[in-house]
Amino acid sequence: MKTLLLALSSVALLSMAGCATAPHLADADTIQGTWAGREFRQGQVYKSWLNLTGREYELRAADGKEWYRGTFTLLETASPKQMTVSLTQSSVPKSAGQPIHAVYQLELGTEGHDRLVITANPPGNPKMPDGLGDRHARQIIYTRE
Repeated sequence: MKTLLLALSSVALLSMAGCATAPHLADADTIQGTWAGREFRQGQVYKSWLNLTGREYELRAADGKEWYRGTFTLLETASPKQMTVSLTQSSVPKSAGQPIHAVYQLELGTEGHDRLVITANPPGNPKMPDGLGDRHARQIIYTRE
């Protein structure tokens, strides 16, 4: 009888473990990778690529004229969520050493259809954007590559 109870208890525990959801990954882990971006300005679409590896940040415009490199940190507990980039190099020399303050929204889709929306103030602006729809900031919509 003890063996039967032990076996039933083991089956119950195993089936409960199988029903558990996957642990939530922090945005700093989930955001990693290469993202293809589109920015809509003055009736035109501008393309770019964003690569996030560890804490490293690299943004390149499709035309190669605009690029930024640095490190980033995320504040997931803020609403909206915040990103700060510390620039180390840039196609605009006066931007190197300046911070970029941004808000972001990360949407995880099915089958790799992830989306990342970043609204950022220009390098050196000490303020965070008011939100994702801040008209005075640049907004780029990314999809995972």
